[in-house]
Amino acid sequence: MGILVPIVNVKFRVKSNARIINSPDNPTPEVHTFAGALDNPFDEASGDATGIGDIVLRAKYHLLSSEIVDVSGAVLTQLGTGDASNFLGRGSTSIRPFLILSRTFFNVFTPHINLGYEVTVDRGNRNSFEYVAGFEVGSEQFTASLDLLGSHRFRSENIGRDLLTGSLGVKWNPFRQFVLAVNAQIPLNDSGLRSNLITTLGVEYSF
Repeated sequence: MGILVPIVNVKFRVKSNARIINSPDNPTPEVHTFAGALDNPFDEASGDATGIGDIVLRAKYHLLSSEIVDVSGAVLTQLGTGDASNFLGRGSTSIRPFLILSRTFFNVFTPHINLGYEVTVDRGNRNSFEYVAGFEVGSEQFTASLDLLGSHRFRSENIGRDLLTGSLGVKWNPFRQFVLAVNAQIPLNDSGLRSNLITTLGVEYSF
C-alpha cells in the first residue's frame, strides 16, 4: 500500500490568430470587427501555477507466481485535490482497478502489461479503458524503464478519446529504502489537449 502526494508546476502559453474570410456564406464580413479594427489580429497569453496535485492512494497484491507469468492485482484511487481551474488536477475522484502481468528474465529484464478500467466517480462520461505495455531493465539499485501508455475513453466526443503517450524513466536506490525516480512523458498522437513534455522527479520511501 502507498500514497503519492504530487507537487505540480504548470506553465501554459496560448496563441491565437483570427481572420475574417469573405465567402458566399459570409457576404458581409464587415459586420465582424476585432479590437483595433484589424483584419488579422494576433493575441497571446501565458501563466503558471504551482501547488498540490491529485493525491493518489494505491494498493497492490501478488496473486500468482509461475514459470510463465506473474500476476498482481492493484487499485489506484486518485482524489480530486488539485486545483482544476489552474490545471493542477482533474477536479474529480477516480478509481482504477487493474491487473499487472510480468515476468523477469535473467534477473535484469522485466516486460510487463497492465490492463485496467478507470471509473470517474462524479463524471460518468470520463470512464476509460487504460493499458500499459513496456519493460524494465536493471538491478535492484538502478533501473530504467520504457512504456507505452494508452487510454480509451467511453461515451466521449472524438477529442481526447484515444490517448497514446511514451514514457521513459529511471529509478535509483542510493541506500536502504530510499528511491529516487526521474520520468519524462511525450504524446505520441494529437488527441486531446496535452503538454509536449511532462517531466517528473520523485522520492519514495518504503517501510
